[in-house]
Amino acid sequence: MDRRTILALLISFLLVQGYFFFFVKAPVPPPLDTSAPIETPASPASAASSPASAASSSPPAGYVEKTLPFEFCNVKAAVTTNGGALRDLTLPSWKADFKATAVWTWAWHRINGTTTDSWHPYETEGGPARLLTADSTMLAVGAGSADAVPASFTVVDAKLDSIALKASAGGVEIGRSYTARPDCHVDVVTTWTNPGTVAWSGDVFLEAYDVMDATTSRSTLGARPIGMAEGSAVRWSSLPEEISPYAGPVQWFGIHDHYFGVFAVGGSLGNESLTFGPKVAGQALLHGVEWRAPVTVGAGQAIVVKQTVYVGPKEIEELASVSPDLKNAIDLGYFGIFVRPLLWLLKFLHGYVGNWGLAIIALTLLVKSALYPIQLKAFRSGQAMQDLQPKIKELQERYVDQPEELAKKQMELWSTSGASPVGGCLPMVAQIPVFISLYTMIGSAVEIHQQPFFYLKDLSSIDPIGILPLLVVGAMALQQRTMPTGNLDPAQQQVMKLMPLIFGVIMFSVPSGLVVYSLANIVLSMLQQWWMKRVHTRVPAPVPA
Repeated sequence: MDRRTILALLISFLLVQGYFFFFVKAPVPPPLDTSAPIETPASPASAASSPASAASSSPPAGYVEKTLPFEFCNVKAAVTTNGGALRDLTLPSWKADFKATAVWTWAWHRINGTTTDSWHPYETEGGPARLLTADSTMLAVGAGSADAVPASFTVVDAKLDSIALKASAGGVEIGRSYTARPDCHVDVVTTWTNPGTVAWSGDVFLEAYDVMDATTSRSTLGARPIGMAEGSAVRWSSLPEEISPYAGPVQWFGIHDHYFGVFAVGGSLGNESLTFGPKVAGQALLHGVEWRAPVTVGAGQAIVVKQTVYVGPKEIEELASVSPDLKNAIDLGYFGIFVRPLLWLLKFLHGYVGNWGLAIIALTLLVKSALYPIQLKAFRSGQAMQDLQPKIKELQERYVDQPEELAKKQMELWSTSGASPVGGCLPMVAQIPVFISLYTMIGSAVEIHQQPFFYLKDLSSIDPIGILPLLVVGAMALQQRTMPTGNLDPAQQQVMKLMPLIFGVIMFSVPSGLVVYSLANIVLSMLQQWWMKRVHTRVPAPVPA
């Protein structure tokens, strides 16, 4: 890895951080399309409704809530009669998230006296991964005015893989059924029936809420609401405050983190909207998303919403099998065009080497091989530029007070000698999309989540011991000693000496899978540089007079 590649990786990391800091903000909701025809316009109270407007989702006094077990494939859950909601989701085939504690962080807290605990590189809550807590209300259903709470249901039929419920709320009768499918998805049917003799007008709504950690950011695991309305995915890095609705039609909505999610897909009425924000449920403050639609139901008529619920890891192929739109639950950013083929290639390599860390090293080898012609061209360009150094210094002395003439003469010299001052930048440009794409992929690809490599338990989290980052610093320092610095001024040489330390500090804070790539890249770059010097070093060409 030459100095341009080091700068490329540093710039790549800074670009990623700068992009998320300056450009990834809470989404601004588009105005509702009030010109769209609907059966009955919503009342002013309904139009202004939001999740925060409901004071509580508690059932009426005297109501006894029942919780029914519900299992399908590799998912264990429960259905509550309070809102007919799906809650308490766990994934037995996945472990609870590892919490990596860096030794330097632990040592700092010990010095400050903020902890007396012994250090453990990895801590886990134990048991299976949990997606929804016991306080969640995934797909709670209701009807009525803007401040209506989810309906209180009674059980019609209950099996381990199918549940039917019924309720009366807001002047309509509500039916709700869950049915597990052989393909590991769940069919959810919600029916609002008007039992009266005149038409009923009001709102029908579905909710997805849970307890969420406000300190969670895009770089740490934590649940957030998400949805897709009118073809645009609405994602949140911080918890959303009460905002205006996102106009439908709604393709899907739910709750997710970096690697897992529970999503309700389909069931659009055409005039519904999504509203994100907080609400109070009993003693808990929840955050989430509400699906709401103003409707008119004729006497004796019913409105039926059929949805498919997906619960599990956010794998592209699996999400696409539910709905092509659901792939948008994975945020690959502007570099998605590179991330997808890179992930495909990494999965292909994993099929042969059997370990994701080794697959990353194999990927690095392929990338270096693919970029070798560009690196060789940069190497030859650097040789040519070194050959020209005496002549360039002579020109600089001759035209010290004539910068325009100096630039002109330098261009003529480069042109006649075939050298290019920007030729060495090509490897840097080629490295940027690879580095950013890999950084993005590790932060979103569930395939790499919780995958071990030597002493590491999770390639998607930091190296809590710091061995790999220290190896990166040492390898870069060793590489610096073999790099020519004759064409750099003293200030540039001092900056280059600091590069291993600067880049090493970055390596302590990024996923260890990216550190594996960086270390492999440095080692391969040194071998590549040695080979080019051995095979392609030539006798300096005569400098044009």
